[in-house]
Amino acid sequence: MESDGKLKLIIVGLVLAAFAIGYFVIAQRVQKSQTTTPVDVVEQKPTPVPVSSSLPSPIPTPVAGQGNLKGVNSLPNTGFPLPLAGVFATSAVVSGWFLRRFPH
Repeated sequence: MESDGKLKLIIVGLVLAAFAIGYFVIAQRVQKSQTTTPVDVVEQKPTPVPVSSSLPSPIPTPVAGQGNLKGVNSLPNTGFPLPLAGVFATSAVVSGWFLRRFPH
């Protein structure tokens, strides 16, 4: 009786692993088949602001998005896929359910 529960838990783990591997394979194929255009970074020149001569000259601070962008033309696609997060959440729920149902 106890070995049946362990066997079911092992089978569920293997099925979830197969789904995850299948997802990775399909996601890579879809990503390779799509041709995405890179996001162009537009470099903006800061405009000078008149400063009163009685005040000391302030140290210029970079505006958000205006760092050292020399030679950077596109940004990499580094987002985490939401369907994969769903697969991880589902596997955690199923594992928790089996651990509660079969504690030993």
